[in-house]
Amino acid sequence: MTNRSTTPTSQDSTPRGFASPLGDTEPEDSSLEADLVMLGSLLDQTLRRQISEAFLDTLDTVRRASDDDLESSMELLDGLDLATSSQLVRAFSMYFHLANVA
Repeated sequence: MTNRSTTPTSQDSTPRGFASPLGDTEPEDSSLEADLVMLGSLLDQTLRRQISEAFLDTLDTVRRASDDDLESSMELLDGLDLATSSQLVRAFSMYFHLANVA
């Protein structure tokens, strides 16, 4: 297995999507958290390549809205088309599969 750096590239210098740190702690505080951030970053890169940068923006908006307020996140999800909704379901499902493996 190759050793991949988790340092963001110039095109993804701001952590978004699944690469954003979980909670208020730094990723270095635990190896599990560091693994989750690394896996989230790799998934973000894959989604960026296979779908689009705009999809990653939508994913980040949905993730942040779900952290803040359930009602506003439901309104946001209601406004999405079926194709985007399906992609979001697959993206979140993949992240949770990766988190369970970690």
